[in-house]
Amino acid sequence: KSQLDTGTKFFISPERAFFKLIEEAVIAGQMNNQIRTDISPDEFTRLILSISRGIIYDWCLNDGTYNIESVMNTHFRILVGSFTPDA
Repeated sequence: KSQLDTGTKFFISPERAFFKLIEEAVIAGQMNNQIRTDISPDEFTRLILSISRGIIYDWCLNDGTYNIESVMNTHFRILVGSFTPDA
């Protein structure tokens, strides 16, 4: 809520350290042929952050009634599986 009330420019900025950290991990994964390369690192990073925010938002809407760590883990295992290159 604070992020929405105070403006979102900072939280979605590609200059933010968190954004850069994730993007670096995506680039490394692509260079090591662990992550598909037909989607840009920027697009993958935005996807990861968007899904993270969505899960957090959903958890808040549900008043924290479920284990967010477990849900994040499950959803990201599914997401990461879609990142791998076709064999």
